[in-house]
Amino acid sequence: MPVFDKSGSSQQYGSAGGAVTTTNEFATEVLNDTMRESGATTVSWFKVNSAMNKKFGQTGLNRADLTNDSFIPELMEIGKGMGVKYIIRPVILNMTDSSSTSTSVNPAVMIPVFGAFAGNRTKTVQSATVTIKIDIISTLEEDIIGARRFEGAVRDAKTSSGFSYSYGGSVSTGGMSASAKGALYDAIYQSVDFISSKVD
Repeated sequence: MPVFDKSGSSQQYGSAGGAVTTTNEFATEVLNDTMRESGATTVSWFKVNSAMNKKFGQTGLNRADLTNDSFIPELMEIGKGMGVKYIIRPVILNMTDSSSTSTSVNPAVMIPVFGAFAGNRTKTVQSATVTIKIDIISTLEEDIIGARRFEGAVRDAKTSSGFSYSYGGSVSTGGMSASAKGALYDAIYQSVDFISSKVD
């Protein structure tokens, strides 16, 4: 299944059936690639979603993304017909991303240059944490056979001497920061090890 973001930090999109869900497409791509690199055989979700739309009579422009929590029983039914043994349900439970900048001045080298001081020392700390929960659903048992949470974290500190600059304005608006992506990678790599240990 796609990676759902239920941390409350992402824009929400309406899905079929009136439910409100969020999907993190970046996390979905990383998880799919990592699982395939580990040797797992997966069924492309466009095939699964196509089969789901046929089942519900959705055609043409009326097609919708039906690979969400509201349709797990139907996903198990469709999955069995495709030879699928397990459905992986990944959910982002928490995502934090912060950046702070502090500046200290060395009085011994307070040389004014264009309104700044060459003796300034600036430290910028960026950190991010991501918690992802993995449910492993067996299509044979029609139940969850394994569940666990994984936390990825990144903390990066940079110190510069000389002019004092604020890095806050350089942060991109919209999308995930490099720190958040790194923390997400960390959590996903941990989760794939867990998945590998539970499925055959």
